[in-house]
Amino acid sequence: EEEEEGEVRAQRRREREREHRREMEEMAAIQEKQWRWSEEERDRWRRREERWEEEEMQWRARLVGMQMEHEKQVMQMHVDACQSQTQMLGILVRLVCQFLGAAGGGDAGLGGLSHQVLHNLQQQQHHQQQDQGSMGADNGKSDASSAGHYM
Repeated sequence: EEEEEGEVRAQRRREREREHRREMEEMAAIQEKQWRWSEEERDRWRRREERWEEEEMQWRARLVGMQMEHEKQVMQMHVDACQSQTQMLGILVRLVCQFLGAAGGGDAGLGGLSHQVLHNLQQQQHHQQQDQGSMGADNGKSDASSAGHYM
């Protein structure tokens, strides 16, 4: 009997040990599964953040491009306005010089002044056109619309 009792105890101990091992293996499998899931989650977050950063960089590049284009357009509008003002001034100077020339009675008196003023104005406009040409400000306008054309 004692031998049987010892055998039963040994069998129960072995069963408890097997049960304990099985529980430990299950816990290890669960932990492994959780670890893999957390690694996959970290990878997903990293990829998502990289994608966001890439989209932000593309957005910033587009924004800078639009800002540069806007500045270019503003500068071109300023150039066009200056050219228009120069043309109008040229016309006004011509009219004033013609008026003063007619009032002076030909080449005498103020008549010589009008020729000199016109000559200086034409030279100044010629230099402005050269400067604009060197800046690459070709806006498609013909020479017929330049201030020199009205002279």
